[in-house]
Amino acid sequence: MTEPRQGPLAAIRHWFRDLVLIVVSILIAFSLEAWWGNRGEADLTRLHLESLVNEMRENREAIEFEYGGVQDSHEGTMAILAIMAGDPEDVDPQDVASAFILSVNVGTFIPGTTALSAMTASGELMDLDHPRLLGLLSRWQGLQRNLELDAAHLERNREETLVDQLTRNGYDVGMLLEPGPGNEREFTRLLSDPAIRTVFNWRMIRSVQLMDAFDEAVQVLDELIPLLDAEIEDWS
Repeated sequence: MTEPRQGPLAAIRHWFRDLVLIVVSILIAFSLEAWWGNRGEADLTRLHLESLVNEMRENREAIEFEYGGVQDSHEGTMAILAIMAGDPEDVDPQDVASAFILSVNVGTFIPGTTALSAMTASGELMDLDHPRLLGLLSRWQGLQRNLELDAAHLERNREETLVDQLTRNGYDVGMLLEPGPGNEREFTRLLSDPAIRTVFNWRMIRSVQLMDAFDEAVQVLDELIPLLDAEIEDWS
């Protein structure tokens, strides 16, 4: 039996149906490709955020460690200033040496910036729709510079100002580190020297500034780290 021939209207409907199927297939393919691309970008952002929060945790631990050293240095500086405020004739050189070693024995803190710098340069931070998080990250970037400057000032006070002043005024730095018999007069002269007192006064100021910067940095990091953890979950 011969099938009836389709009329023009049926052929158009058949052609239109095929066209719709083709268009829908193309749209689905584009949608899948876009979804896969967005998924890949999300995974990359999440990995970068994980690197960033790990960097912040390392900075937090480093600050806690360095804070103790700066605090000890400050106590040594204050001890020297207290000794200078008394009668130099009654001072035990060993007490001065111990306070001097404590005062100058402090490291230089350089915060980690690799992950944050990379996300800033790539523009990924702008993809984070979180004003509070972005505000804290901006504040942390400012604190990084302050921490580096304050630590450098304290280091310069020791490496340049203090040593230079001691050398210029004819003091033996080795005598301060290992005092021996017969150095009492030299210690008396040093403790009465206004230039040396000025150096230690500045050292006291620099150490207080650095401890204040550490305190502010810890407050920011303690708020920033949980927000970053939550952001990572949102990108998972």
